[in-house]
Amino acid sequence: MAAQEGLKTHALSGSGPGGRILERDVRAALEHPRRTPLPPPAPPDPKGSTSLEGPIPPQPWQTLPLQGVRRRVAERMLRSLQQSAQLTLHAYVEVGGLLRLREELKRHPDPGFQAINLHHLLLFALARTLPHFPELNACLVGDTLYQYQTVHLGFAVDTPRGLLVPVIHRAERLGLLELARTARRLTEEAQQGRTPPEALQRGTFGLSNLGPLGIEVFTPILNPPQVALLGVGAVGLRAVQAGAEVVFRPHLPLSLTFDHRATDGAPAARFLHTLGQRLGDPLRLLAL
Repeated sequence: MAAQEGLKTHALSGSGPGGRILERDVRAALEHPRRTPLPPPAPPDPKGSTSLEGPIPPQPWQTLPLQGVRRRVAERMLRSLQQSAQLTLHAYVEVGGLLRLREELKRHPDPGFQAINLHHLLLFALARTLPHFPELNACLVGDTLYQYQTVHLGFAVDTPRGLLVPVIHRAERLGLLELARTARRLTEEAQQGRTPPEALQRGTFGLSNLGPLGIEVFTPILNPPQVALLGVGAVGLRAVQAGAEVVFRPHLPLSLTFDHRATDGAPAARFLHTLGQRLGDPLRLLAL
């Protein structure tokens, strides 16, 4: 447990016989890490100068030690960047048809279909596409690459406790309606602090959707040991040449981060291209 959490055992005090370090000692250190006080702020300029080159006047601050979910996220993200060769590919997909499908679903007599949104359609498209690209639906552990036909699809959820990534297990087996209901349930559980541990484990691919927050393009960081993660931004209008005219059509930005140790740019690009084709043709997507 200490190794997985990046905790140095030589700094722990053991409560077992002869000072032996037990599991409870590791848990206590993770839940209540030692706090390192900040140095005092620079003293005020005795001349009262407000020059940008002078010392910064004292300001009150709040000390927030990294602990709990925030500490785990910090450690995992740092290890992710230190221990993998991450590369991100960006693409824009025309989604006029997908948005029209979303409006049609809002008018469906079944409330379950009415609640389906763009995020759910993205999850569905990933669940149907990833089985054909096992090199991206994979985990790299040490020198061993595990490729999967079954899609355990994780998606980032912003919660009061911090970032959580619940997993839709066997997502490729679910229809659109069932997948959307599962995603809503997992989101609610995460936001209410009721996520069971098994719902946060065994992910093989991840989705980070910042579109609802207005972010256009970003570079996702891998969630190890997964080798790929899709970032999605906000829909925006882009110029497209249609015959002799230039028209503006809605496009969805996609950012695929992958571990270059596990696969190469061409397979990753083919995956992104195939996913874009399916998002651009929603009737074909629903028929998969």
